[in-house]
Amino acid sequence: MFDTTVALSRTPNLLSRADWENWVVARSLYSIRIDSGVDARTPVTSADGRIPLVAMIPLEKGRITLVALDLNSQFQNVHPGAHRLLANLLTVQMEKQ
Repeated sequence: MFDTTVALSRTPNLLSRADWENWVVARSLYSIRIDSGVDARTPVTSADGRIPLVAMIPLEKGRITLVALDLNSQFQNVHPGAHRLLANLLTVQMEKQ
């Protein structure tokens, strides 16, 4: 699942359903565990919404972004959605809080 209300879905690339289709090997090889009490945004989760695959955690004046997606396999197979997602991750990470 992908939260389309966050900047990650539209800056600088507008991500669509096609960007998440035909991923090779796996969508994710790992998951992110978020301890209770941690203020984290999870714009990408498993289909059932229970397993965070991208988490953004505020930290002082910035944030930490954790990515559990299998981007490596997608880059090797030149999946355009993975490249657009990486550009968005880098852009959002550099934005001011």
